[in-house]
Amino acid sequence: MPEQITLEDRHELTKLVGESFKPSQFFRKMCDTKLHKTKTLILQQEKQTRLIAPYVSDDDEDGKVVGRDGYERLVVTVPTVHPVRNLTRRDVEVVANAEMVFTYDNNNASPEKIQFQKLLRDGLDLRQYVERREEQQIIEAMTTGKVEVIFDAGKRTINLNIPAANLTAAASGDKFDAENSNPITYLLAQKRLLAKNGGGRGFLCVMGSEAYDAFIQNKAVKEYMDNRRMHFGEIEPGEMDTDYVTRMARILGMDIVTYDDFFYDEVEKKDVEMYPKDKITLIGAGAGFKMHYGAIEDGTDGSLNVCQSYVYTWIKNGKSRIMEEESCPLFVPQCGGGIISRKVV
Repeated sequence: MPEQITLEDRHELTKLVGESFKPSQFFRKMCDTKLHKTKTLILQQEKQTRLIAPYVSDDDEDGKVVGRDGYERLVVTVPTVHPVRNLTRRDVEVVANAEMVFTYDNNNASPEKIQFQKLLRDGLDLRQYVERREEQQIIEAMTTGKVEVIFDAGKRTINLNIPAANLTAAASGDKFDAENSNPITYLLAQKRLLAKNGGGRGFLCVMGSEAYDAFIQNKAVKEYMDNRRMHFGEIEPGEMDTDYVTRMARILGMDIVTYDDFFYDEVEKKDVEMYPKDKITLIGAGAGFKMHYGAIEDGTDGSLNVCQSYVYTWIKNGKSRIMEEESCPLFVPQCGGGIISRKVV
């Protein structure tokens, strides 16, 4: 840890925040990180066609030409998020967050070290805001096949590589709250579809609150659980789990998970469920979660910054310190066929 960092040293601050940040959101922790030198990305995505080597006669010396198995090109322009923190006199009064308050039992830390620690803490706080947006983006992409980027001047839609057939609602007779439906056989059919689409073995099924309530009240599910002397809520937490994820059961080789987190919607001025309450999502081992980050330009020094988030701070009117964090994240699964989302209630 350096003893001194200046307010203008944005490249060093960006590096330190990046090294100190550890993902904490459930789906974000499942993602590999890919950094890019542009904002428009050309991605080669898997689309397995299941070609198989053909037989030829013993006398055939030329063989038989087969197509290339499994890629499609996806061209996308990443969105930008840009949270700002303004440390004013009011902030100091309300949260006692002043940099130059010394208590003299702080192991004799220098003013420079105290300032550095405060900058790093603010940078990591803003990085958590960015990560929450990343988590919301992953869920939106999985459940709709697209990301709606809404900003003050308008909006744009980023269409991703999840097949439209993987996102249609369940038929009325298959809905979990339908009188004669059987969610167990429905889940099995969806798991097999994952494998057919090249998504591999289905290992996780996420359920919204209403979907899960209908699932556990369904007569066929109750009979299935009773016959096997199984109980909901008795599965051990997984390594990637967070406080708002609960593993309720293991059925058909998949963990059944409920997701109960919220985010605050600035437009609607209310808390909104992060995961749609009426949907389920099945995820295959071959889905290949990836969080891509576009490069960030800095006009003050002409630099191109290839990073997850770019952090900088400056002084406004000689009174307030402004910290900004800019990031260009976009979730894209390596194999869109490895994700299935259905409206089931």
